[in-house]
Amino acid sequence: MLLIVSPLIEEIAFRGTLQGLLLQSATGRVRVGVISVANGITALLFGVMHGLNHGSLVDLLTFFPGLVFGFFRERYALLLPVILLHSYYNAGLLWF
Repeated sequence: MLLIVSPLIEEIAFRGTLQGLLLQSATGRVRVGVISVANGITALLFGVMHGLNHGSLVDLLTFFPGLVFGFFRERYALLLPVILLHSYYNAGLLWF
């Protein structure tokens, strides 16, 4: 679940759908350094969703890997690298 299903579903929903829609607007494409507004909003909602789902403030810290996932989504314009990165991140959490 944590290595395949969750990254697949979350990346399709957040980076594929939400970030994709936000990038269609001029505001979403505005950048602060290498981070777009679309990426920031998507990462924030990703962190909030994890915090609400798991009931821990620590889960809000998923905002930061969410920014990395969003950067890769925009850099490669594909979801597969992001899904693989997310799976790798989750594997590291399991190992830790």
